[in-house]
Amino acid sequence: MISLILQLGLWMNTDGSEHHVNCPIIYEQEQRLPVGCTVLAQGILYSPQHFINTKMNEADAKAQISALQDQISILRAELVKTQNQLTQCLIKPQPSTTQPFIYGVLTGSILSGAILWNK
Repeated sequence: MISLILQLGLWMNTDGSEHHVNCPIIYEQEQRLPVGCTVLAQGILYSPQHFINTKMNEADAKAQISALQDQISILRAELVKTQNQLTQCLIKPQPSTTQPFIYGVLTGSILSGAILWNK
């Protein structure tokens, strides 16, 4: 014997009235789904309030996505700018601070050696 447990859901009319109904078992076409019933198929419609809440949440999520995409664009532009600056630093030779020091040390050593050599 197979027992079938019917699930009850809350049916909400557009005028605000509510009453309990059995949840659908077979989904042959698009239909509204009472609150509290489990969705077992695609194309199921919800109560008006649930639909409104879902659309509001969807609109909020789209606004957040748009804001994040704007931030990503700004960060990408900053990244490209920083990459270009780094590339210029790596390509453009910078004046060496050690070159005059080494030149001075070598010159001093040569002159000192020449002086000592002449004595």
